[in-house]
Amino acid sequence: MQSKYNKIEISSDTNIKDVKFMDQIKVQCLILNKCSNFNFRKAPTQLQYLTLNDCNISDLEGLQQFQQLKNTQIQSVKQIYSLVNLLSLTISDTKLTNLVGIESLSKLKYIDLRGNCIISVEPLKPLQNIKQLLLDNNQILDLEHLTT
Repeated sequence: MQSKYNKIEISSDTNIKDVKFMDQIKVQCLILNKCSNFNFRKAPTQLQYLTLNDCNISDLEGLQQFQQLKNTQIQSVKQIYSLVNLLSLTISDTKLTNLVGIESLSKLKYIDLRGNCIISVEPLKPLQNIKQLLLDNNQILDLEHLTT
């Protein structure tokens, strides 16, 4: 018996450590709240959107299939350079200072980098598919690299 859900939300008060149970569930969106050390290696192939709210996840292996990564506590874009299928990325309020590595995420259409300590947007220059870029509350000195 297979179940169909568009979205599943898991909070920190659960003991679920991986998503292997989802092989029987057709889910497109997974929201994790205050989780840590979650195993994504067994994530179902139909899962496309992942939101990490206040999560402390150090092992990003298995996340390559996702199209959306949101509300992470990632301190460096280098941690996600291999997530080449991302269409949407939100890294806000994390004190992120450097965007080196983001150029490998060439499919990105939506980028939310609000509330960080970013000084240079030069690594964004090669990204040609961006439709929306949010940079409020950073320390950006120059937008020259965003011109075509």
